[in-house]
This record gives sequence, C-alpha cells and structure tokens, in this order.
Amino acid sequence: MSGFDAPAGVEVLPEAEPRYDEVLSRQALGLVAELARRFGPRRLELL
Repeated sequence: MSGFDAPAGVEVLPEAEPRYDEVLSRQALGLVAELARRFGPRRLELL
C-alpha cells in the first residue's frame, strides 16, 4: 500500500488512489481494523 501511514496489520486493497489519505486517515483505518478484529468472527457466524 503506498501513500498511507497505516496501523500495523492494515492493508488497503486495491492499491490506494490519489487523495485516499484525505478520507482514510490512520485513525479511521485503525477504527475499521479494530471493529473487524473485534466483531469479524461474530459477523461471520451470523452470515
């Protein structure tokens, strides 16, 4: 991933486009990663 200061273990796919970093801040990516780690297994159970 280029152009991002992402938290450890976070990968943005597909490759980051120009200006993505204006929306996907380190804090925003960290929040999404925490939610996925915390609730991902339960989400998959419910699917």
